[in-house]
Amino acid sequence: MRLTIRTKLATAFGVVFLMSGLAVAFALFHLHRLDARLDEVIDQHVQQVVLAQKLSIGQYRVKANIRAHLIDRDANSAIEIETSVQEGRIVQRRALAELRAGQQDQETADILHNYNDLRKKIQKVNNRAMILSLGGKPDQAAVMLRDSGSNQMESALEALSEKLVAHKLDTLEQVKAASDADFRSSVVVLLLIAGLAGLIGSVAAIWITLSIGRGLRRALALARRVAIFRGRPKCRAMTNWPNFWSPATPC
Repeated sequence: MRLTIRTKLATAFGVVFLMSGLAVAFALFHLHRLDARLDEVIDQHVQQVVLAQKLSIGQYRVKANIRAHLIDRDANSAIEIETSVQEGRIVQRRALAELRAGQQDQETADILHNYNDLRKKIQKVNNRAMILSLGGKPDQAAVMLRDSGSNQMESALEALSEKLVAHKLDTLEQVKAASDADFRSSVVVLLLIAGLAGLIGSVAAIWITLSIGRGLRRALALARRVAIFRGRPKCRAMTNWPNFWSPATPC
């Protein structure tokens, strides 16, 4: 079955349009994936880094105010310090609750579990120290803090906070690296599709050009044969009139 020029043109343009549509669909699909991953990075991983840092902020706030409570003997200042201690603890509890409510891996779960247990122990020690301080016994409160290992527990809690922040930042870097790799692979695939569409278009153009050339050559050959046929002298049969003795043109 011989294809006409119209059929060849329709086929070529159809294939090129199909490849272009495929490239657009692929690009939109991967843009949607990148957008979803960006939302995940912002809503989950970045937010968890912020929450992990809030744990440290709340911890430092409590620690500083406990020390101030032992030093400052003014009653009004003591009330303000206790209020600030409670605010710092609220920051810790809220950040801890949000971190636990979100998606977490095993390492994060272990860190949060250890952090919460240690935080409760430190809170009990600090409460006893503030009671002694309010009773006018700051020296006993300081001794109790020292003997209970408060400094060591505070250092361990700080280490857990720093470990959590470092882990979340590392997770964020891994997600970023995966997003970059996905973007690069998407660009490569799009370039391949575009190159394939261009190659198909070029092959189709050559195919159609050759088909048109063959048709033109056949038409030209036919025109030449017609011209040669028309240029030949017409044959004339022998007749008695008007030139009886003139030779006839052979057919």
